[in-house]
Amino acid sequence: DDLEQAEHRRDLRMITYGNETKSLAEWSRSFNISYNVLHGRLRKGWTFEKALLTPVKQRLEIKI
Repeated sequence: DDLEQAEHRRDLRMITYGNETKSLAEWSRSFNISYNVLHGRLRKGWTFEKALLTPVKQRLEIKI
């Protein structure tokens, strides 16, 4: 509903990198990185540039 959407927008953080300003979700889509990975890295104190540009390690899938 509209109230729920408004509450989510209140928390929307815009980030400027280079000469572009986008939401975290938009940055994650632009750089093809999971939103959860990007958000988690920032919560750990990574710089935005490092969080955005560091390749995501692939998890090994072990089948038994």
